[in-house]
Amino acid sequence: DRIESYVTQGPRYHGWLWGNQLKGSRSLLVFQAAGTDTPGIGDVLFLIENEDEAGEISQYVRVTGVTSDEKNYTVGGSTRLRKAVIIEIGDPLRETFHGGELALVDVNVFDATLYTTQVADAAKYYGVSELTQPASAGDITVQVDSIYTHLVPSAQGEAPLVDLSPGEARPVVGCSATSYTTPSVTWTQEDGKTFSFGRGIVPGTLTFDAYNDYTDDGSGLLLDGTSEVGTVDYATGLITIVDSPVKWTGSVTATADIATEVAETINSAMTAVTINNRGYNFTKILEPPPSPGTLVVDFMAQGKWYRLRDNGAGALLPDIDNTGTGSVNYSTGSVILTCGAIPDADSAILYAWGNPLEVDNLAGNVTISVAQIVHTLTDIPIEPGSLVITWPSGGGTATATADVYGVISGSATGTVDSARGKVIFTPAAIPEPGAEFSFNYSRYVQVTASVPVTMVGDMAQMTIPQAPLRAGSISFLATLSIGGVSTNLSFADDGAGNLFAPGATVDGTVSASEFGG
Repeated sequence: DRIESYVTQGPRYHGWLWGNQLKGSRSLLVFQAAGTDTPGIGDVLFLIENEDEAGEISQYVRVTGVTSDEKNYTVGGSTRLRKAVIIEIGDPLRETFHGGELALVDVNVFDATLYTTQVADAAKYYGVSELTQPASAGDITVQVDSIYTHLVPSAQGEAPLVDLSPGEARPVVGCSATSYTTPSVTWTQEDGKTFSFGRGIVPGTLTFDAYNDYTDDGSGLLLDGTSEVGTVDYATGLITIVDSPVKWTGSVTATADIATEVAETINSAMTAVTINNRGYNFTKILEPPPSPGTLVVDFMAQGKWYRLRDNGAGALLPDIDNTGTGSVNYSTGSVILTCGAIPDADSAILYAWGNPLEVDNLAGNVTISVAQIVHTLTDIPIEPGSLVITWPSGGGTATATADVYGVISGSATGTVDSARGKVIFTPAAIPEPGAEFSFNYSRYVQVTASVPVTMVGDMAQMTIPQAPLRAGSISFLATLSIGGVSTNLSFADDGAGNLFAPGATVDGTVSASEFGG
């Protein structure tokens, strides 16, 4: 017990003894608010009853195992979500500690109180080591197998962690100039109850309209005026009520500026702690310099890890009060660490931080070009003006039609070569994924003939037999020799008496009257 008392009484533990903990027991039954952390294996807790009164009893206990389960408990007609925790301890209880039962309001009205502890390394402890060489009276030094040994068996536990990034450097940045308000929903407010905003939140912009108008303080706390009532996870938009004055059910909404979590490139470094450099103060120059608010520093003392975090203003603040302090210079990357206890030999000071990065806000309207669609119909020629194209769009059906001149309009723009069946069009909106296009048209009988060409000056003339000809149905191939270079061109008529050859500039006319062509 003296060895386990190398720690001193710290802040109250965020839980209560559930019922009486009997003398001789090697476990404690505790209840606490849902979502709160359980003690770690190796932690030391302090139990005390009748504090500062006659008959006071107390005991330090080391945690050797933890199991927990969250359930809804009904007390006085009100249902509360609570976490029941079974804490296994190394030494049995020397006395019976009297706890209490669940109540509507969690206040310490029990005889026994549970506290956390802090390391206090002022005491000295002595163990036994075996001599490796005989010692004689008057010797100034002796040789032993090791100057380090376990004074008592230590508690150890393993917790594999996968798919994690080192450090916690993930700032949240705004990605919209406008606020977003969630749809109104019916919600029950109580301790441990969560509400999802549905997306990231810009710190300091949240208004949560529930039992009262709650706001956030920009650092992750949910406030009712100046009172802390919950927490906000800015990266995920999760709002948690941890201190509700009453149970309440009604309509709620949340309003905030939209943000996103930016994953930074993570760096890490270490300083080995040896017999020669053990002390309270350590310095380190981090390269590249850390981005504000991303540095975490860990050190081990008495077999327990302690963490300090960068507050974004150049100060290192400990997770547990009075366990360390320090500072960081964002320009040079220099770090000064003062540990609350001397780190263990053969351990390490661990540093993890994020690189500074530049983020561009691309919020706003984005113009997306719709891809042009080219399709060739096999059953040709097409009767001009008969083509209808349909496809699913926006939950309905989009429709485009071609006129007798081959011009496509409606839900798309483009052209169709009726003689060759080549359709080129661009939808007015992006088609739905997997959308299929339907082409409906009438076909007419095609006549193919070889027609002689007569040159009249610099003009080429020919007469197509079997007139009258259908407007927009004429198509022919011709070889042009210009300057000794032959070029094959494909001609078609536009339905208005004009010939055109894509990619070439050749003038020509065609007569398509009912009497000849």
